[in-house]
Amino acid sequence: MNTNHKFYKKMDVIHCFNRGRKKYDPQAAMAYIIYMMVGSAYNRSRICSTIVEERLRFEYMKMPLAEQYEAEEHVISWMNQMKITETVGDLRCIVYMCVDENDYLVTFETFFGKLEFRIDRSGAAFQLRVDRK
Repeated sequence: MNTNHKFYKKMDVIHCFNRGRKKYDPQAAMAYIIYMMVGSAYNRSRICSTIVEERLRFEYMKMPLAEQYEAEEHVISWMNQMKITETVGDLRCIVYMCVDENDYLVTFETFFGKLEFRIDRSGAAFQLRVDRK
């Protein structure tokens, strides 16, 4: 094979540029992790917008596996500390997602009240607000 051919060199350069990390939105990825983990604690959960769910899932899938596992473990340990599974395990909820002042809001609403998660821009921290009816 002639490696001096100009086509071979161009293909080599193109291959080099295809390497690298995918960029993702850490805030959207964390919103999906919270939706996935906390939503699974409920007996049944239903999201209002499947389009938003697909967009957040796409950002989550671009996240490196090591970071996915670390964020999931963080949320799971937090859920265990707060006893979320025992509290909401028998309830059904509707999940709403929106953006408010650069923060993602993930709201799990039931007949008895709601859990509202506010995820900051970096995706590294979230805040919980509980409203009881």
